[in-house]
Amino acid sequence: MFFKKYRDNKKYESLIKEANGLRENGKMDEAIKKYEEAFEIKIMSFDYIALAFMNIDNGSYNKAIDMLNALIEENLDLPAMNDVYFALGLAYYGLNNLEEAIKNFKKANVFNMVMIAIALALNLYGLTLPVNYKVEKINT
Repeated sequence: MFFKKYRDNKKYESLIKEANGLRENGKMDEAIKKYEEAFEIKIMSFDYIALAFMNIDNGSYNKAIDMLNALIEENLDLPAMNDVYFALGLAYYGLNNLEEAIKNFKKANVFNMVMIAIALALNLYGLTLPVNYKVEKINT
């Protein structure tokens, strides 16, 4: 049992590393397939959120929304919940649903309008903030 779990963890880590490399080389479709293959072994929330961001980058907004809502429905108390809501905001913005986009940016504690403007501007150019970017409330 221990060795199977160890092998599974190694395989998972290898697939995620390969997916990240493919993403860095602009091979989004292949990277998404590697993430999905890794998630057949186990799901780590950080990697799952990264895949949601990849779907946003790839224009698969509805798929990203479904993934992120699934995390929310699990009612997990993740340290990265701000990232989940931020990604939801970007996905809804990609679908031109500004009301839902702003609602989710607010849930992500992105109350500073400058941050919302930056996120919307980045999305206009097909970009998102890096997955490991920490969204924090800025007191003004």
